[in-house]
Amino acid sequence: MIDLNGVAVPSSSTATLGGPTSGKVFCLLGGTISVNPPASIAFIDATTFKVKFRTPILLANTPYTFVVDAGYLDAANDSIGAVGSVSCTMTGTLYISQQG
Repeated sequence: MIDLNGVAVPSSSTATLGGPTSGKVFCLLGGTISVNPPASIAFIDATTFKVKFRTPILLANTPYTFVVDAGYLDAANDSIGAVGSVSCTMTGTLYISQQG
């Protein structure tokens, strides 16, 4: 689980949200988030910049719950990151597992 407490998510670079234990691979399972101002969030492999899940444009301060099918990052030790359609603040919880 990754706790997101007012994380600044930029639109022009990546906010790193967390990484696995050494030698492990993260898998994004889902989460519940809210943003302010309204934005779409792309959850990405922060090393390869490949998008693993993108939300629709979310209303400000409105919880959004999602489930990801096959959200594995690309390699061991890769971190999960986020990029917004606009710069925003994100709060909530991401559910992750570690494999390998």
